[in-house]
Amino acid sequence: FEDLYENLTGLLEEKQPDVIIAEAVGSCTDLAATVIQPLKQYYSEQFKTAPLTIVVDPARLMHELNATDDTRPSFSQSVSYIFEKQLAEADIIALNKLDRYSSEEVEKLYNYLQQRYPQTV
Repeated sequence: FEDLYENLTGLLEEKQPDVIIAEAVGSCTDLAATVIQPLKQYYSEQFKTAPLTIVVDPARLMHELNATDDTRPSFSQSVSYIFEKQLAEADIIALNKLDRYSSEEVEKLYNYLQQRYPQTV
């Protein structure tokens, strides 16, 4: 958190941006508690935070929906756990690359996400 804060304040001083988009490393979880809430609590005068948005490749979700024990991804259980935790803490789940999928496939993914993560947009 300290490194993030240092980089954010450095950007503000040097570039004075209107918006800063920060991407967490792929292995991060609990971003709401460890990053967003401290920013809101201690630095709300400096920073206005947006909803936590997790961007997902639909191919990953499609594979999960159609997977059997024989076709599960070669990811370790820890990677699958992290993926699940990231989606569960999201305020917004954004599917990218939707132009590669049919409207039926997109609808199936949307329905799955709505059922699995009803608290997200």
